[in-house]
Amino acid sequence: MKTLITDRTLRGLKPAPAGKRTVVWDTAVPGLCVRVTDKGAASFNVMRRVKGEATPVRRMLGITWAVPFPAGQPLPYPLATARDDARAMVLDMSRGVDPKVREATQKRDQATKRANSFATVAEDFIAKHVRKLRSGVLVEAVIRRELIARWSERPITEISRRDVVELVEAIADSGRPYAAHRTFAYASKLFNWAMARHLYGIDASPCTGVKTSELAGKKEPRQRVLTDAEIRALWQATAGLPYPSGPFVRLLLLTGQRLREVAEMGWNEVDLDKALWTIPP
Repeated sequence: MKTLITDRTLRGLKPAPAGKRTVVWDTAVPGLCVRVTDKGAASFNVMRRVKGEATPVRRMLGITWAVPFPAGQPLPYPLATARDDARAMVLDMSRGVDPKVREATQKRDQATKRANSFATVAEDFIAKHVRKLRSGVLVEAVIRRELIARWSERPITEISRRDVVELVEAIADSGRPYAAHRTFAYASKLFNWAMARHLYGIDASPCTGVKTSELAGKKEPRQRVLTDAEIRALWQATAGLPYPSGPFVRLLLLTGQRLREVAEMGWNEVDLDKALWTIPP
């Protein structure tokens, strides 16, 4: 049946007879129709031949809705919108573009972008590499705070050298030059790791050619040491602290080891009989 479809036409639709389909063709936009199933599911469709193909194809527009539609409520897919979308679809088909194929391509591209987003690659890096390191907790925290928070859903292939430069400068300008150097080192390792896996479409690291010394200043060795008076005050202050806080700080002071080395010490590294702590490589 062909007619000028109106809102009244749409609101008057009823389920088709059992085992049948009701089709109402619109005279305003050739190829546009409304189909109603025997279960009462209505939808706009376009029936046209894609340029270069022999037979016409049917492609659905928008969403389906149930009929009869409740009075007083706006239609979920307005007629004016359906006609605009149908005209665009007919134009595509006249150019040889099948909307179904294009939609599938777009979904595939979107899935690839999600799979290759910086956040996804970074999570792989954390799970497969960082957590195996003795300093893994610290490295993971920096990656999440400085890198994932900044680049998150961006495709890793779209992160440029300029992005890396802006990252380093932003951290350095916040008064954290050492953090800028450290973050850059972790980012460089992450990009090189991603390249080596050949899974994320990245062929070059945006960190290549970036000199942190020119962006965050030279990484000067720290000169600050505790005075005798400060050591005495620290020892006295930790005397009343319970385990593990007090003993932990004192062990740092006595051994001169890095915070993470002491924090992550395991009993398998300690020989109590020999009073020996062996730090593994």
